[in-house]
Amino acid sequence: MYMLMHSNSDDLERKKVMTRAVQITGYGDMMGVDNGCVTVLVHSSLLIGRDNMGTFSEFLAKLGHLHDCTVTLIEWKPNAKSIVIEMDYRLIAPGSEWRLHRDWFEKSAMADLLCADFGLAESHKLYACHDRLLAHKEELFSHLVLRWRDLFNASFDVLLYDLTSTYFEINAADVPEGDKRRHGYSRDKRPDCPQVVIALIVTPDGLPIAYEVLAGNTSDKKTLRSFLEKIAAQYGKARRVWVMDRGIPTEEVLAEMRASEPPVHYLVGTPKGRLNRLEKHLIDKPWREAREGVQVKLLAEADELYVFA
Repeated sequence: MYMLMHSNSDDLERKKVMTRAVQITGYGDMMGVDNGCVTVLVHSSLLIGRDNMGTFSEFLAKLGHLHDCTVTLIEWKPNAKSIVIEMDYRLIAPGSEWRLHRDWFEKSAMADLLCADFGLAESHKLYACHDRLLAHKEELFSHLVLRWRDLFNASFDVLLYDLTSTYFEINAADVPEGDKRRHGYSRDKRPDCPQVVIALIVTPDGLPIAYEVLAGNTSDKKTLRSFLEKIAAQYGKARRVWVMDRGIPTEEVLAEMRASEPPVHYLVGTPKGRLNRLEKHLIDKPWREAREGVQVKLLAEADELYVFA
């Protein structure tokens, strides 16, 4: 569990605060100091036991006596043990909450370890934990990106952007006004069901850096501009390469990407209608070996480079 300890003192004093927090718990891990915010990781064992929040409350009380320091804890007291289960599940056997609820929990020893019963893995309780995280989505992604850089030397120069959807077998008339569940283009061949659209950005290694749940009637072509702005605002402007399906960008947005400073590069499928026009120019171009077993033809036209493979 993470605690954000905000201090108005100088860096030396904040370091003392962080060191003291670790000394009090005996389990802490010093994570870093940023903009006056000290982040400490506290071992989940502080949340385990019959009086599961007692030890943690004592810990907070001790921190309250530290110089010029206030503690903000994402403390989900009713769901504390469910959060421990979700964290352990992600490390041991990653999967969906539904699988945790229906299969994994009863085969594990978590109930005995936490002195609890199957109620901890009730599906709605597990999903409620995610609702709590939603308010901290940007901060979590920013933190994870920094950790992935440190731990795995991860690169975020190439971004894969795509959209999918999930539908709901419900009576559409029961959906309240303003709800994101709407009828739209159904990738699942279920146009009779309302749906939501999910937009996701990942690295080639599969590390997610952003996502949004959009209204079910959102057009793919209307999403890219806002995500370009979102990534630039959260992670700064950089020479990135966006990889996406041909149905996502519009010519207007692609022109904006080329004209931006620094330019934002992209790799996107060419519209089928344009391929017929380019075919006669590609016939005379020589094949080049991009890598072993992969040959391509290159055609530069205006501000774009077409790659035929």
